[in-house]
Amino acid sequence: MRIMTFNIRFENDRDGQNGWVHRKDLVIKVIERYKPDIIGTQEGKWNQLLFFRDNLS
Repeated sequence: MRIMTFNIRFENDRDGQNGWVHRKDLVIKVIERYKPDIIGTQEGKWNQLLFFRDNLS
């Protein structure tokens, strides 16, 4: 069993190039690379968690 913890940093409009809109696809790629059975997140806002639900198989 693989368990992953990931601080995805909350979505903040003032993050500029580090904003969620620029990071979200990379975060999905990292998760898909390691193929965890369980993911624990820190700092995720509801819309970010919904993005995971909708974009992870």
